[in-house]
Amino acid sequence: MKTLLLALRLFALPCLLSVLVRASPQIPQPPQPLTQEQIAVYRAFLADFVTEIKIPVRLSDETESFTVSPFDYSRCMWEFKTGTVATIHQLGHQFADLPNIKVVSAEAADETDTVEADSKSGILRMSEILFDSTHHLAALRYSYHCGGLCGRGGTVVFVNDNGKWQDAGRDCFKWIR
Repeated sequence: MKTLLLALRLFALPCLLSVLVRASPQIPQPPQPLTQEQIAVYRAFLADFVTEIKIPVRLSDETESFTVSPFDYSRCMWEFKTGTVATIHQLGHQFADLPNIKVVSAEAADETDTVEADSKSGILRMSEILFDSTHHLAALRYSYHCGGLCGRGGTVVFVNDNGKWQDAGRDCFKWIR
């Protein structure tokens, strides 16, 4: 009898506890905050984008996942590992001081996408950033929608030049309508 109780204590109780732990609801963990390096890359991209487009931009407050396409990999991202960055970050106060950028909720951005957007202030969405193994290069995908037949997007690669992130000028996938 003692052997049976000992066996139950050694094997059955841990098994029961493991089932209970697996069955309990998992509390989703919020993503880590953006690193200074990620913020610097996003800021470099936003400064270039707003300079090029010359009108105010509404920025979605959520990043999107980034999967490297075979085209991007062969064309402009050969130093990067293939794969997906699936983490989603919240964007906000880190970009509040940039001219012509207004951060809006992802829900508001989704609603605007379903109706004709005001072409004087489109919605910009940015992906997560993918770094090469040395963190000398960074890539992100973006899409800007400003109405039915108005928009642009693509993949951009940045290079860290003595601590300053700059567009690497690579010929990545881009679209415009």
